[in-house]
Amino acid sequence: PESGYNLNNNSLVFKLNYQNFSMLFPGDILKQRETHLAGTFGAALQSDFLLAPHHGSNTSSSKVFLDQVQAKSVIISCGFNNRYGFPHTAVLERYKKMGTQVWRTDSDGAARIEINGFYHQIKTYKGGL
Repeated sequence: PESGYNLNNNSLVFKLNYQNFSMLFPGDILKQRETHLAGTFGAALQSDFLLAPHHGSNTSSSKVFLDQVQAKSVIISCGFNNRYGFPHTAVLERYKKMGTQVWRTDSDGAARIEINGFYHQIKTYKGGL
């Protein structure tokens, strides 16, 4: 195995393109895989929305990767008060510096993106008893 090998780097990474809308789903990849993708695909990674890699862990969402994706919005899927401390404050700061709008499932609830190919909006829902 390669140095620093981690099974998270085997995550499925895919991009959804629908007319004038795009979203990148990078799974749980880490900085090493992000660097590889940024070097291999470059600007082709650009997407309107990004599902935050590895739940906003400080092991991902690297600047080199985010500079290629240039997402306007990011959804961070993480549980409330999760034991890993996701999302990491450094990652949130990185998104803030880039002007990326952040949606978090722990504070905003479930996220739904409505698109028709030209127009898109995100809606959130907090369930509860």
